[in-house]
Amino acid sequence: MNVKTIIDENDNLILDKNKSYCIYSHGCFCPPHKGHFDGLDQVLNIVDNKKVKLFINQIGGKRHGVNKKTNIFIMETYLKDCYSHIDYKLFINNHRDKILTKENLNNIDEIIILKGLEINDDNVNEYNKIKNINDYKYTPIANNYNRNIIIFMGKRYKGLSATDFSNKLIKLKTDKNNRQNNLEKCFNFIPDKVKLENKKIIIYKLVKFHLK
Repeated sequence: MNVKTIIDENDNLILDKNKSYCIYSHGCFCPPHKGHFDGLDQVLNIVDNKKVKLFINQIGGKRHGVNKKTNIFIMETYLKDCYSHIDYKLFINNHRDKILTKENLNNIDEIIILKGLEINDDNVNEYNKIKNINDYKYTPIANNYNRNIIIFMGKRYKGLSATDFSNKLIKLKTDKNNRQNNLEKCFNFIPDKVKLENKKIIIYKLVKFHLK
């Protein structure tokens, strides 16, 4: 079985519309934001969405002061509003081997593992080095699942991170004179397809926390 690493913008993401794919993504998602879905959206724009299984493994945690329950609620809202047209399942802090099982991979041709890295002028060179790293640690996984693995590393640019999101939420809480402007800036961190009423609910829930 083969392992191939593709880095967004440095390589062409070429996928076969005739193949079925399991897309796997895991992370803290504390709190979840638009940047977490950039790589997924790029993949879905290429493949046949009827031949896709999406598995999100939310590790959880309390980064930036938001509790696990709220982070899960936000992720569930994003998935329901944006990805109801595909076969998806949200897992909470499960081991990858308990998700990518023989049963779950039934009728799947290849596995796509989504990874991301926030990009700025300081680490762009380090990011480019990743392409030259031998993905030896994924080869046993590919052999174990008897599937080719594509590791797609989508770039998340500076200004679209959980830290930036948290800072904008703090600004919304503290700057009462520019509430509407600050609210719009917070909306920019939420996927576009999320319903407006749900965007408002998410922001309302987040600003109740002691954000950091």
